[in-house]
Order: sequence, then structure tokens, then C-alpha cells
Amino acid sequence: MGATEDIEWLNQDEGGLKRIFLIVAEKDGRSAREIKEAYGQADWWIVKGYLKLLSDRGLIAEDASGRYRTTESGSKVAGNLKALKYIPEVV
Repeated sequence: MGATEDIEWLNQDEGGLKRIFLIVAEKDGRSAREIKEAYGQADWWIVKGYLKLLSDRGLIAEDASGRYRTTESGSKVAGNLKALKYIPEVV
């Protein structure tokens, strides 16, 4: 899948998937606990579910030390999301 499809997919759930993705993309190398704290969700299972969906989609990956990082395609998606955020300000 391309970045456009991934962005559309993330935009379908801006409060969950997209927010978790942006938390990981903002600071690569966060643990699940750090992501959960940044997300502000009391329920671990929701955060773990989002992390699994993002991993299955190939946007993030868990490294050997248990920290989550964006993949190459995830980095492209994050870059495109940042660019899209600033387009309305430029126009």
C-alpha cells in the first residue's frame, strides 16, 4: 500500500489509530508504557490493539528491546501528514 492509502486509513480513526501513530512518529523508540501514558488511556488493551493494527499495517515495528519505531513506510506517512498539516496555512 502507498502512503495515500495509509493516510486515509489513519484518518478513519483520528482519535485512536492516528493518534497512537503520531505519538510513535513524534519520538521514535517509545515503549508501550510510554505510548500508553502519552495517549492517556487507562485501558492497556486498547493501546495494545492499536499498536498491533499499526504493526500489521507495516507502519511501526517493535525492536528487540520492546520499543516501537516507525518503519520506512511509516516515516513517509508521518512526513506526508506533517506536510498536509501545513498546507492550509500556506494557502
